[in-house]
Amino acid sequence: MSSNDTYHVLLCCESRQDVDYFTSLLRARGPGVSIRTRGVGSLAELRECIDDGIWELVLTTEGQRDLAARNVIAAARDAAVPVIYCGVSVTNEEVDELLLAGARDVLRRGQGPRLFHAVSREISAFRSRRALETLRPRYDEALRRCELLLEAADEAIAYATDGVHLHCNRAYARIFGFDAVGDLEGVPQLDLIAPDHQEEFKEALRRYRDRTDETVTIAITAMRTDGRRFPARFELARTNYEGEPCMQVVVHGGALSGRPDVPVLTEEATVEQIVPRAHGVAAIIAPDRREVVRVEQAWKEYSLGAQMVIALRDVSVSIADGEFMALAGPSGSGKSTLLNLIGCIDTPTRGSVMITGTEVSNRTPDELADLRARTIGFIFQTFNLLPVLSAWENVEYPLLQNKELKKAERRERVGHYLELVGLGKHSKHRPNELSGGQRQRVAIARALAARPAIVLADEPTANLDHKTGEGILELMKSINQEEGTTFIFSTHDAKVMAMADRVVVLSDGEVVGERHKI
Repeated sequence: MSSNDTYHVLLCCESRQDVDYFTSLLRARGPGVSIRTRGVGSLAELRECIDDGIWELVLTTEGQRDLAARNVIAAARDAAVPVIYCGVSVTNEEVDELLLAGARDVLRRGQGPRLFHAVSREISAFRSRRALETLRPRYDEALRRCELLLEAADEAIAYATDGVHLHCNRAYARIFGFDAVGDLEGVPQLDLIAPDHQEEFKEALRRYRDRTDETVTIAITAMRTDGRRFPARFELARTNYEGEPCMQVVVHGGALSGRPDVPVLTEEATVEQIVPRAHGVAAIIAPDRREVVRVEQAWKEYSLGAQMVIALRDVSVSIADGEFMALAGPSGSGKSTLLNLIGCIDTPTRGSVMITGTEVSNRTPDELADLRARTIGFIFQTFNLLPVLSAWENVEYPLLQNKELKKAERRERVGHYLELVGLGKHSKHRPNELSGGQRQRVAIARALAARPAIVLADEPTANLDHKTGEGILELMKSINQEEGTTFIFSTHDAKVMAMADRVVVLSDGEVVGERHKI
């Protein structure tokens, strides 16, 4: 008989006779179900049993002193364990009071079939709630992973319905000149098309509505918010967004079209020119430095409607412990996709990715989440701080997931890294009370507090002004030098590339060159 065929019931009765009565009553009415009961003689014993996590329901009688029915109901309610009251006699007013107090059902003695039905119903509901609580973190992690993949995707992707945008990622917003993805919500699709080409786009929309199983592709002239035009290719396909059918729009054009020249960096006196390299693993690890990242012949392919998009092509990169390096290239080059592979947010379609010696390509989502939590820190362009928490609580929050970390060490780490980023006096401030630069400093402290082997920074200065961005870069560089933390950036910012000790350049999903500081 499996554990699901066994009901675990606590009996809050003042006499052994009552415990035996209810045990016999339940067992007589439950063929094929094993009934395990335990008599409880005090409120303290009840709380101790509930804390065991085994017991699924509390059955209580009238009770006296601390085992009075209302005390039992309150204790079980606080632990989210259902309670059924069964008394010799009970008035309608008492039924209402007990139900309002939190009892799941109120019965009179002698109602054996109804009692067993109520016990079976409440235990089934309790198990469902417990299963949901177990699955909720996995669901939240899967949802967060999907959102991160969309927002970090190099492809310009949006979702629309009835000719109006619902949502888009950063690449889509950027290609049309919008500062934030939220700025496009509610914007008509025709507003992004040059006026003299809007009739062509309307015709494409009609073809999309008529074809239920095909992707509609149209080459057309699009328009940015500043009025500048650019040639683009729109791919329209059917999908779902937040459970509702809608149109998926993928745009290739502007900065995404053609193979751009390899970027030329400033500060020629300190930086070598980027040079092309042949296929192979980028960089040779010095014998005294541990390899923390190794990507070998990695490919990443996405299915967008009926089309297969190749985001990475046969990429090989090796990164040593303590490096301060950047993945550079224009939008659509594959740098964010590669950062996602290194960050264990995604896995390669084929090829190998090793993080601190662990192969991640064949790991389950739970195993990837655990590896991320222990090995990798993230710094996001949009900070991603929890608005209801203070700076201290935001930095501490990821550490609370580590049950092995004692409270004293957790507090020491939070205080140390807030001081390190210069926010020791602002620890009680919430994000809306901090400047953009200060919020990014909180995000840096949060990334470092878990003492990860690697810190990944996706466009960390994109939302900051020039002076603040330089200060943030100098802070991360000093942490790299003083703490030996490995930093990997995804960027097309010349300031970041100039400060990096090493730059790996991607174009059209391939590594096309790299450079090292002299």
